[in-house]
Amino acid sequence: MDRKQAQSHIGKHIIIDELANGVYIGELLDVLAEPKKPWRGLVKMKGVLSLPEQVTEAAESFLINKPIYHEDQIEEFPSTKIKVSTVEVVETYQESLITAVTSAIERCKFSIEQNGHTISGLVEYLHEINPTIAQLYKDNFEGKDDGAYVYYTVQFEHGQWMLFDQIQGQSLAANGCPFSFDFLVEGKWKKGRFLNGNTFQTVDGVKYAVASSDKFRLERSQFDPYQILINELEKPALEALERNLHFFDVTHDHVTHCHNSLLLNLLHSNNVKKFQGVNFITYQNQHHTIIVQHHFERSLKESKDDVFDRFEFTTDKGKRSIITYTNQYSGRN
Repeated sequence: MDRKQAQSHIGKHIIIDELANGVYIGELLDVLAEPKKPWRGLVKMKGVLSLPEQVTEAAESFLINKPIYHEDQIEEFPSTKIKVSTVEVVETYQESLITAVTSAIERCKFSIEQNGHTISGLVEYLHEINPTIAQLYKDNFEGKDDGAYVYYTVQFEHGQWMLFDQIQGQSLAANGCPFSFDFLVEGKWKKGRFLNGNTFQTVDGVKYAVASSDKFRLERSQFDPYQILINELEKPALEALERNLHFFDVTHDHVTHCHNSLLLNLLHSNNVKKFQGVNFITYQNQHHTIIVQHHFERSLKESKDDVFDRFEFTTDKGKRSIITYTNQYSGRN
C-alpha cells in the first residue's frame, strides 16, 4: 500500500501482518508522513485474524503464544506491515479471537499425535475466553468420557430450559440448540430436536412436553464443527448443498476443514437475535479441491426463525457455482 492509497483508507479497516507473531485487523486512524521518510500508520486494533505461530515443545513446558495486541490498542506501524483488508469486520475482538483459536485447533487436528499438547494448550486458552465452546473441544479431543454419548438431564432454571451434563458440570440451553438428541421415553431412546420452550419433537413428528429430570443423550460426533453446521441447516438448504456437492463429485465424507462461525453465533445468541457471517468449508478428492463460502443470515424469533443461506463453490480448476436458499418467512424476494 503506497502513501496515497493509505490516505484513502483512513477510517477503514486494514490488516497488520506480523508474520510469526500473528495477523491482526485494525482501523487506520492516521497516516504519519515525514519528508523523505517511509510513511507510518496509526492503527487501533479491532480483531485477530490468526494467532502467532505455536512452538512445539514438550507437553509440560508448552505455553500458548497469545496475540501481541489487545482490543483497541493504538500503535504506530511501518508501511511494510500494513495491507489492504478484504475482510468485512462483523465480529467483536473477542469473537475474532475465538475464531482464530478454533481455527488453530482445527488445523492441528489433522495431526493429533504430533500436536496433541498444542491442542490441549489451545483448548485451555479457549476456556479462558469461552468455557462453553472450549468444552466442546475438550470432549472431542481429550476423551474424558470414551463413550459415544454425553448424557443430560433437563431442568427449568432462570426462565429457560437447560440440559445439564452432571459428569462434566456443563450445561446447554435447550431452546435454539443446533444438536439432535435422543429422549428416553418409557425405556426407549427416541431421536429428535427441541423446538420452543420445553417441546421436543421426534423425527417422526411426535411432540412431547419435557419435564424436569427427563433424560437425554447426545452423540459425541455432533461436536464436530462440520456436523454441527449440517445439523443446523434447514432440509431444503441441506438438499441444495448436497446436490451441488454431487455435481462436483464430492460428498460430506470429502470434507477436510470446516470453519464454523455460525456455531459461534448460535452459542452467543442469548442476547442477540440477528446475526450474519461466513463459514469456510474445504472438500478434497483425488481430482480437485473445492472451497465453499457459506454466507448466512439468521433472525431468531419465537415462532419461526428467518433463514438465508448462500453457498459459493470454487474449485482449484477455476469452476464456480452459487446456490441460495431462504425460507418463506424471511421476506426476501
